Amino acid sequence: MDKFWHFSASFVTVGAAYHFGADRIKLPAPWPTSLALGGTLTVGVTKELCDLVGPTKHFSWKDLAADAAGIGVGYFAFIHRF
Repeated sequence: MDKFWHFSASFVTVGAAYHFGADRIKLPAPWPTSLALGGTLTVGVTKELCDLVGPTKHFSWKDLAADAAGIGVGYFAFIHRF
């Protein structure tokens, strides 16, 4: 269930960040995509680094893989134009 939440959070964050950058504050063309993808990846890596120094001391590559999958699917669902 944890991987589902990592995937879902990354998926939704990509869509929300892209919408905010492109439609709300009207950033020029490559910026909303870069900020949505890079920002979401940064949040996922930061969360895992916090887990590493936290009480559990556990860094999960599987959580990062679920984050990456959510980012990828979010890119194709919200950003990529066919």
